[in-house]
Amino acid sequence: MPIEFRCRGCSRLLRTGDGTAGQTARCPDCGVLTVIPAPGASAPPSGAGGRGSVSGEPAWHLPPPPPPGPAPDPFSPGPDAAGEPNPYQAPTQYGTPGYALPPRRDGRATASLVLGLVGLLTLCCCAPAGIATGIVGLVFGVQTAQSEDRGMAVAGIVLNSIVLLISVASMLVSIAMIAAG
Repeated sequence: MPIEFRCRGCSRLLRTGDGTAGQTARCPDCGVLTVIPAPGASAPPSGAGGRGSVSGEPAWHLPPPPPPGPAPDPFSPGPDAAGEPNPYQAPTQYGTPGYALPPRRDGRATASLVLGLVGLLTLCCCAPAGIATGIVGLVFGVQTAQSEDRGMAVAGIVLNSIVLLISVASMLVSIAMIAAG
């Protein structure tokens, strides 16, 4: 009759021949040496699947019992398995990092860009409207050129400058044509 016993290190259920009582056996999972008890000294629970063995015979294995207490939180700061602190983890004295609100935008840069686009659309029908939108858009763009919305402000300045130049040139050509008769 084979002897069944548990490993001292990982609690794996092992099975070996009855002539090996009193000897030491190395666990195939964790490598811990365990003294093989006398036959019938400890009867393990039945109904487990077979896998590996110490003496070449099939061994019965039950999963190790769960560790005591709750499982550690993988997201909590603390030492790793070797006891060393994780160098890639954020410091905990500041709390858990969350999502910050997006920076507050200045609407004048957006207005400058929109006025530049509207000015381009009004060039063909009304030069005074192009001059008005060009001036207002240029002022908004210059006011916000040093803000976080610098790209939008610069685009608004360029568009409004083009609108203003074309509108003024169109107005001067119209006046010259009216004066020439």
